[in-house]
Amino acid sequence: MKNLKLFISFFLVSTLIFSCNKDKIIKNFTGSTFTEQPMGCGNFFVYRFNLDEDLAITVRGERDELSLNTDEQIFDLENTAGLNVAIVQFNKSALNSYCNDAIEYSAPEIINNWEAINGTVRIQITEDSISVSEYELIYKVSIKVEGIQCIDSDGNTQEVDVVEFSNVTVGWLPG
Repeated sequence: MKNLKLFISFFLVSTLIFSCNKDKIIKNFTGSTFTEQPMGCGNFFVYRFNLDEDLAITVRGERDELSLNTDEQIFDLENTAGLNVAIVQFNKSALNSYCNDAIEYSAPEIINNWEAINGTVRIQITEDSISVSEYELIYKVSIKVEGIQCIDSDGNTQEVDVVEFSNVTVGWLPG
């Protein structure tokens, strides 16, 4: 009987915790939701948060794989391998979650993730070879994400009109 009471208590608490996170999922966001300064790193990874820093749009790709150069290139997400756009929601501010190699013991948790399944991404290297070393090729990139449709693991869709990332420094590695 004692084990049954313990199990029921655990079940109720778990249900309450997990259902609270689902209730906090942000819905009906647009491109204008992402107002914070765009940032980036790697080859290439750019991101931009909302005002509360708990919702981010990210764009990830490989410069060589996409044959990027100083001319603007237009990619159709549905037909481009190696280019990923996602929107990630955290349970609290996650400003230091990307491009950072420091361990944060009270790190924010992801509570929802939407993957872009179609839309257009315009990419242009705006300043090339700022710094070149054996390990890094630092450059600046501008990216414009247009008319993307995203889907989460529950099948919910979200459309985002336009998000711009202007002159973001990438190519560097944290650490």
